[in-house]
Amino acid sequence: KVYDEITDVFGADPKITFEKLSALKYLDMCVSEGLRLANAVPLIQRVCTKNYQIPGTDVVIPKGANVNVPTTKMTLDEQNFYNAKEFDPENFNPENKPNKFAFGTFGQGPRNCIGMRYALMILKVGLVSMLMNYKILPGEKMPETLRLNKQMNHFEGGLPVKFQKR
Repeated sequence: KVYDEITDVFGADPKITFEKLSALKYLDMCVSEGLRLANAVPLIQRVCTKNYQIPGTDVVIPKGANVNVPTTKMTLDEQNFYNAKEFDPENFNPENKPNKFAFGTFGQGPRNCIGMRYALMILKVGLVSMLMNYKILPGEKMPETLRLNKQMNHFEGGLPVKFQKR
């Protein structure tokens, strides 16, 4: 699907432009889904700047308290993503109403990552360049099932692939 989208958007002109990259909506969903499952930021820590009462409760977080937000739990919660336990780019389809605050790879609000747009654009340039020129195939030692080591953020046994020129 990603390759089909790339060929639809780029046609016969391989020149990569901001406009073309911005039109790759399915690629955006795939990148976001990959970042969601390989969560590089499993915990966000903040210091409470004023006494804060959690709405609907009697619980007050005191000023100066450390607040830990477990982002991995949020990214795997079915309330936040309709198919939270699987790699499914449709989790980021606006029709499925993904919870943007449950996807914390780059943070949210005024303290989000200043390099987010640049990082995503460079990632898309690399993926488009690679996918326009190569077909990615499973390597000979590719296991039947990939197992992601969440603590080390890599696939156990590696990810053996081979590239075939298009």
